[in-house]
Amino acid sequence: MTDYAWRDVTETIKNCFIKEGFSKNKTSSETEEVDSNKHSIGEGEINPEQWASIQKNCNTSISFEDFLDVDNEHQTCSTMTDKEIVVNINAEISDEENEELDQLEYEKATVKEAKKAVELLQSFIESIKNIGTELFGTISTLEKTVQLQKDSARWQTSIKDFFFRN
Repeated sequence: MTDYAWRDVTETIKNCFIKEGFSKNKTSSETEEVDSNKHSIGEGEINPEQWASIQKNCNTSISFEDFLDVDNEHQTCSTMTDKEIVVNINAEISDEENEELDQLEYEKATVKEAKKAVELLQSFIESIKNIGTELFGTISTLEKTVQLQKDSARWQTSIKDFFFRN
């Protein structure tokens, strides 16, 4: 969901500018002509006519490049002390350790649980109307994989396999 929202941001911002009148509907020939004069702003663009309109409405004569570079000389965040740097690094290490512990806490699913999960998925897919047959093939492959795992668990090949089996 967040991925969809992130990808939709550019279009949303573009629509806001259009709604506020920064973009005029033009024919395709006019658009192609203006495209050659556009300045790039990350993923977006602005043409000289739009910038002239902004300059007029804001009563300023600053160039577009100067506008983009206006805060390059200013500090946008505070300088961190040594103590703050150490705290941040320790917090990152702690987060990494917590993630590793979280991954270790998950128990591996048993063959019995996997078989129930496959049956549940199969039941769900069967309840969907107008579903393609490719999903049933995938479920069949999963079912065979679980069955093979179940069958291979029945035969002990060495004493080590017995002691190290989950």
